[in-house]
Amino acid sequence: MLDVSLHRLRVFKAVVDEEGFNRAARRLGISEPSVSEHIRALEDQTGPLFVRRPGRGIELTRAGELIYEFCEEVFQSERRLEEALAAIQGKVGGVVLVAQRTIASHLLTPQIARYLRLHPEVKVAVHTETQHGVFQHLRQGSADLGIAWSLDGDAPFSSTLLCWEDMLFVCSPAHELAHRPSVTPKELASQPFVGPLMGSNYAELMLTSTRAIGMPGLNYVVQLEDSDTLKTALLEGLGYGLMPRFVVASDLVQGRLVQIAVAAPSIRWQVRLYVTAHHPLSPEAEAVRRYLVRSAHWSKMLEGAVRV
Repeated sequence: MLDVSLHRLRVFKAVVDEEGFNRAARRLGISEPSVSEHIRALEDQTGPLFVRRPGRGIELTRAGELIYEFCEEVFQSERRLEEALAAIQGKVGGVVLVAQRTIASHLLTPQIARYLRLHPEVKVAVHTETQHGVFQHLRQGSADLGIAWSLDGDAPFSSTLLCWEDMLFVCSPAHELAHRPSVTPKELASQPFVGPLMGSNYAELMLTSTRAIGMPGLNYVVQLEDSDTLKTALLEGLGYGLMPRFVVASDLVQGRLVQIAVAAPSIRWQVRLYVTAHHPLSPEAEAVRRYLVRSAHWSKMLEGAVRV
């Protein structure tokens, strides 16, 4: 008699879907030795599940194929049960997305609005969160899809690159660096910096990016929680900041903010779409995922709108 937990089956399915133990571990947010231990324990009951061929990754044995088919049936049934229980409890079904706050307010909302105009029968809930909050929702299974910033795509979930976004050093026109033809990273680091809350994932991304271009640190003068509040502080002349282009594009065009000419490589962040590893996507969630991947030219669209 097969005695196995849903979690162990979820680990096995992730190894097959991700075509490897290391990628499965990253997707599930656990260590690779833990993945190996789950597979060994499962094979103690089933016999070998994989055939490892050099240069060809892993292939399923006949037992592995049967277990994988069983996994698909089990997780589809799990999803149907969750939806049925949610209906009994009066909860709204549909697709649940979670997005980093700046991305949600400036990029995601127009895309979701367009999708719902094409598919008015679909119910979508969008939560806005911090970087850390996005991954927490995905890990707990309280969201189907998540959108967040990334520097290199390294996260414990399957993800797709949606677009790149330029991160710009900006300040008010009255700032002493506003009209300098060139500013070194060390000069910039000595100036008062307006940034996100220190210790947050968003702040860590900024710290990593600025160190990569030779800035020894950031001279914080004020810490603020969201990009719109940060922009207001910059407009008030409190210091300089590092902002996504789509947040400040109209202010640059209108001359309310100025881009600082830093003598260093440009900084670009990834906007990535993540998929929960907690449960298989419903057909509705998979349709939303495909739509977002296909229509992810957000930055270009916004820049075009600003020029108009």
